[in-house]
Amino acid sequence: MTKELRARLRSLQSTEKITSAMKIVAATAFNRLKAHSDLKFSFLDSLEKIPYPIKNHKNQRKNLLIVIGGDRGLCGGYNNNVRKKTLGYIKDNPDSDIVYIGKKMVIKEHLGLFSDSIQSLKHWGVLKDKFSGLWGQYSRVDIIYTFFAHIYDQKVIIESICSNDRKDDSWEKDFVLDEINTDIIPILYLAKVMKAIIHAQLCEFSTRMLTMENASRNADNMMQDLKLTMNKLRQAAITKELAETSAGTME
Repeated sequence: MTKELRARLRSLQSTEKITSAMKIVAATAFNRLKAHSDLKFSFLDSLEKIPYPIKNHKNQRKNLLIVIGGDRGLCGGYNNNVRKKTLGYIKDNPDSDIVYIGKKMVIKEHLGLFSDSIQSLKHWGVLKDKFSGLWGQYSRVDIIYTFFAHIYDQKVIIESICSNDRKDDSWEKDFVLDEINTDIIPILYLAKVMKAIIHAQLCEFSTRMLTMENASRNADNMMQDLKLTMNKLRQAAITKELAETSAGTME
């Protein structure tokens, strides 16, 4: 019994080392991204403030859904929460085309137009090439991702990038749709996608960091319990041996 407990203790010690290391890696990635996120958000927000028209094909009724999750697991319910939101959207809009961003987000029952990792699409040029030609083919483009407000405040949301149902036509007063402006519109859409990717990455890193911290804490608690059990068994064995020795002496 003691031998099994020792083997279990060694296994937990190895697990704690791994989870502690993964926590440090996730924290480092989170802090690096967070340090530059404010500047990136300021730039992307400035693009979103530019007025632009919605010019999609009038006869096109299909929606495009962009789903952003994580590239890796071991981050608690992060990916599952995004997946549940996606399944709910698909149930309400069964004919939608889907684009998956994040290796862990592909739903096999609902294959998309394409899927790629965040690691690849976080570069503007690659993102632009992937989505080239998609804008304007759908009556509505929605995006599902996890919004980062705080390390302990995250929420999966659905946000519309563009829609033919848009009622705000204030742009028509001072916006002329010429060739240059037509080239700018896809950039404005991409800015929304890039902003959602940054939010998703912040949530993934912070969630993994917290998950690994909890795992390390749980492993430490289990080790303490095992050590206590081993000490009790050792003390019981010593007590039994002393009792047997005393009984032999008495005889």
